[in-house]
Amino acid sequence: MLNSRSPVLALCLSTALIACGPGALVEGATAPPRERDNAVDITSEQLEVGSRLASLRGQNLVSVELYKRHQSAEALLAVARSREYARSLQLSVDGEAQAGFTTLSSAIDAATRRLRRGGVSGAPIEALATAGKATLQIESELVGVTSRLAAYKATIVISLVNEAAILYESAVEGPFDHEDYRAAYGSLREAKNIHEGLATVLEENTNDEARAADILLAAIFGAMPSSDPPIRLLPPDEVSAAAYILGVFLADNYGAVPTPSRSLTPPLFYIFPLLEEVLGSYESGEAGVADVLLEKVRASLCCPSTSAGDALEIELARLSKAIRSGAADLDIATLVERSSELAADAT
Repeated sequence: MLNSRSPVLALCLSTALIACGPGALVEGATAPPRERDNAVDITSEQLEVGSRLASLRGQNLVSVELYKRHQSAEALLAVARSREYARSLQLSVDGEAQAGFTTLSSAIDAATRRLRRGGVSGAPIEALATAGKATLQIESELVGVTSRLAAYKATIVISLVNEAAILYESAVEGPFDHEDYRAAYGSLREAKNIHEGLATVLEENTNDEARAADILLAAIFGAMPSSDPPIRLLPPDEVSAAAYILGVFLADNYGAVPTPSRSLTPPLFYIFPLLEEVLGSYESGEAGVADVLLEKVRASLCCPSTSAGDALEIELARLSKAIRSGAADLDIATLVERSSELAADAT
């Protein structure tokens, strides 16, 4: 079920003033936006820069987590991936921000040496923190003041969660791929940290849309709770569904640019796992969150212009009315079950 809750995310959500993960490693990575605006003037090149740098920070986070577990060989693989990201981005920017890239490369090399050598506690972490600061310097130089916009930061979050979803799908389809899984987890970790700065603590506690976004992130962390995979792997379509609707929230709330999902699952198939999240939220006493989740599903995914689609729309309207009237949990569960059956017919 999509409504799974990760202990890691539960801790993050309950201690909103404390950065979880990269914010603790890279000061400034979780900084709130200085300006709220829309994404009209944000270029695809700027978003590519921001996304690659954020993915790089995510891989460094994975490396730190693995290092702390004394898994140095696996930590080296994560650092190697961040080095690939850095080199690829450096080649694409035609010689710009070279001082930042030099610092970044040197820091990654230092972390690699220290991981290979072992022994000195914290040494790789210091080097990777330096690498993280270098990514912020590069982003400031290449993206400029745009990097302060809420719309820009929210779009980077969308890019990262979509990347996490597609990498997770790649990892679990067929023989399990640890490297793709850890790449997905790193992107998700950094997405959570950037998202941390998008809403104030007050908004997180009182705004149903902000709470819904947090719950969707928690649902994705249910599939990827740490750099080592859980015993039970969630289906990829559940991860893709949460990533998709989170993107809808961020586009509506912050003017982010919705990025197309690269998942092979048709979006209409997302309705079933998202209805499970609606039910889980309602049963947990989050009726307002359940309501806004359902309305996003209705607005962005529903319904096909067919008799089955029409029936689904009618049933979802009934579900919406029941949620808003405070119906019993059992009644909501019955409506969700019926809606899920109709969603299957509509696909």
